[in-house]
Amino acid sequence: MKLEIDGNKPYAYVLSGTETEIENNELRIKLWKTDSIRYKTLNRITSLIEQINTCKDDIQIKSLSDYVNQSIEEFENICKQTDSLRLEFIIDHPDYQITPNLLHLLTERGYFDTSELAILFMSLPQKIQSSTMGRLANKQIKRKSQAMIGTPAPDFDIDDPEKKRGKLSDYKNRNYVLLDFWASWCGPCLKEIPKLKELYNQHTIKGLTIIGISLDEDKESWQNAINNHGLDIWPQVLNTAPSGELFNEKDLSETYNLDTGIPFYVLIDKQGKVIARWEWIGEEQINELKAILN
Repeated sequence: MKLEIDGNKPYAYVLSGTETEIENNELRIKLWKTDSIRYKTLNRITSLIEQINTCKDDIQIKSLSDYVNQSIEEFENICKQTDSLRLEFIIDHPDYQITPNLLHLLTERGYFDTSELAILFMSLPQKIQSSTMGRLANKQIKRKSQAMIGTPAPDFDIDDPEKKRGKLSDYKNRNYVLLDFWASWCGPCLKEIPKLKELYNQHTIKGLTIIGISLDEDKESWQNAINNHGLDIWPQVLNTAPSGELFNEKDLSETYNLDTGIPFYVLIDKQGKVIARWEWIGEEQINELKAILN
């Protein structure tokens, strides 16, 4: 295999010596224009941010920030256009070896409804579906369909530091459950603790409970954070999924589709369905929670 890359135009690389490169070249011709615009827009955003970081004039910073926001919107739109072209390519070439890889990418990026991508996957030839990348694409589609609003909340074991064993499903028909994804090293997560405690104290009588799910890799740091911040008032779970495994069912961050980082919150009703997904808890989320519990 031989790879040639122009540092100023990385999207214009030349790769030879692979069986699928003929297919890939056909795709790149289709994406050439949007890839070029996307790369230039990203460079512009990076340059503007560098200017903001060194600028001391508030008026100029405001102007640059507005331009950054405009450029980010342009970047998002061109990404959507690029993925629309990828979708067209999949539909036109269902038997290409690179097709499941493209489907996996579209599922991950999230511009298209997962149910539509699932139907598209099932329309692919069996040989493509059963390929290694086909199986990965199928797993990705199924994973992305989980834990979305209106779907059943995936069950998991609860075994917190106080040895309170059980399952999420134990709360079904009894409690509303707020899953709090956090970590001891996450400043914004720790900042939210007083707000969570207030919600818990105010609404536990109405059937609300909280389950903390930590993404800590170090068990001692996790336990110290629980003790230092008084988080043992509700169950705590350490997300101990083995590293290096794709779509591991024990990785609750993947099971619950945490694509935006932490803190992250998932609200589950008494029937065990996901009814809200929040990246933060502000006045809007608090009011939504109050309306649900009242």
